[in-house]
Amino acid sequence: MGGTPLISATVFALGLVAWQPSAPAPKVSSVQKVTLAPSATSVLNLTVQFVEGYHGYQNPPSDEYQLPVKVTGMKGPVRVIKVAYPAGVDFKMEGEKKASKVYSGKVAFPVTLKAPAKAGIYKLELKLEAQQCTDRECYPPVTVSHWVTVTVKK
Repeated sequence: MGGTPLISATVFALGLVAWQPSAPAPKVSSVQKVTLAPSATSVLNLTVQFVEGYHGYQNPPSDEYQLPVKVTGMKGPVRVIKVAYPAGVDFKMEGEKKASKVYSGKVAFPVTLKAPAKAGIYKLELKLEAQQCTDRECYPPVTVSHWVTVTVKK
């Protein structure tokens, strides 16, 4: 029984190392429903609202160590064939020698969708991956899911 305090202290210390603060997740929105003809393409504007005081690095990033904002479509009948990443704005983090390109505030990401050949109602899951930073520090990346209903009809 003499080892129990040591085990408890070790478990507590490992918990502190594993715990990391996180930034508030950005809000993701778009139209909820899209109607397309079979095999047609259409552009959906995915809007991301970063919390005031936070930003995400543009895609492509200014430096190789930066984790850029990324939008992906999950596998399924409706496919994401292109995401048009806008240019970011200059932002200089504390301690950095040069400014980086970042997204902050409200940003629209045009996402080109391709409908399947078969008519039907499909659910498309879009995922936003973003590492958010303040002017002093960056937080672990977060993933936010956003669902859109895509109706394919002739």
